[in-house]
Amino acid sequence: MINRVILIVMDSVGVGHLPDARKFNDERAHTLLHIYQQTGRLDIPNLCALGIGKVVAVGCRPQEIIGGYGKMAEQSSSKDTTIGHWEIAGLVLDISFPTYPHGFPREIIEAFHPKAFISVQPVRSVSKELAPSMEPGRRSLDLYSWRKEK
Repeated sequence: MINRVILIVMDSVGVGHLPDARKFNDERAHTLLHIYQQTGRLDIPNLCALGIGKVVAVGCRPQEIIGGYGKMAEQSSSKDTTIGHWEIAGLVLDISFPTYPHGFPREIIEAFHPKAFISVQPVRSVSKELAPSMEPGRRSLDLYSWRKEK
C-alpha cells in the first residue's frame, strides 16, 4: 500500500498536443521537445531519473527509473491551467474558462494594474513561436515587462 505520493505538476512544460488540439489551434504544441531541439541539450537528470525520457525523447540516458511518470489528457473541454489542476484533484468540469490567445483584453489589464502594484504590459501568446525564436543558451524570453512601482 502506498502511503505517500509526491506529485510534480510542471505548468507550461508541454509534452505534445492532445486530441482536441485543433479546437485550441495547438496542433504543434510540444514545448519540452521544441526546447530540446533548439538547444540540443537539456540538463534535467532528476526528471530523467523520474521517467520524463519515457514520455518524450529529450536526451535522457538509459537508466533505472525511480519514479512514476505519465502524460495527462484532460477530460474537461478546456485549455487552462486551473481546470487541469482541479481535474488532478478529481473535479471534472463541463464548462470552459475563457482563454486569451491574443493577450489579455485592455479592460482586464486596466482593472488588474491598480490592484497589483506593478506595471503590466499586454502580452501575446507565444506557444507556437517559442522554439523557433529561442536562441541556444538563452535563459529567458522577453515576454513580460513587469516593474515594481514606487
